[in-house]
Amino acid sequence: MPVRSPFPDVSVPPVDVATYFFSRAQKKRDHRAASGLADEPPLLVDGETGESLTFSELKRVSESVAAALVSRGFSLDTKVPGGGLGHVAAVYSPPTIRMCAVNYGALIAGGAYVPIAPDMTGLALAQRLEEVRASVVFVAPQLLAQLLEAVRQLPFDIPDSHIILTRGNQASFDSVDSLASVPNGTMLERLACADVDVTENAALVVYTSGSTGQPKG
Repeated sequence: MPVRSPFPDVSVPPVDVATYFFSRAQKKRDHRAASGLADEPPLLVDGETGESLTFSELKRVSESVAAALVSRGFSLDTKVPGGGLGHVAAVYSPPTIRMCAVNYGALIAGGAYVPIAPDMTGLALAQRLEEVRASVVFVAPQLLAQLLEAVRQLPFDIPDSHIILTRGNQASFDSVDSLASVPNGTMLERLACADVDVTENAALVVYTSGSTGQPKG
């Protein structure tokens, strides 16, 4: 028997997640500027490392990530062969604030974001990548070797150009740092002009822990 909350229904706006978030954050930033508050405080802070991102920095990095994904084939209207989702950006890394930029970058590019636990390795990692038909994988540098081993077990190819480090630089692989150094301020406008079905297009894929059976996404 359905049980209704005593509180009013939540109003779901008819826009995609990225457009909704960035439009609201921009209004708050504009309000601060109009009030004479010129400085821009951090929007995200990593409590362990002290690294921070302002709204402007998050927007810039997110759009740069989105541009890189589009250049690698991400599309708003293309379904991946053999998969029910559109293009998927998997993230194989411990949580960091820059993963927010990857998350929004994937959404702006028209795909979905899939976090993968950093303790997953070998066959389990390969199975997860295969289930979501990952098009691009963002990986922490210390997990690169495990990822490459899993990629070799896949029935489809993920080329090195579609494997992106979450930080730093390494031969043969791009990184979020190198992508962020190439500004691109047109990606949100591209998304706003697209015909996105917010009731059908997946934004995020998460899996259960698997404590009572096979993890389900």
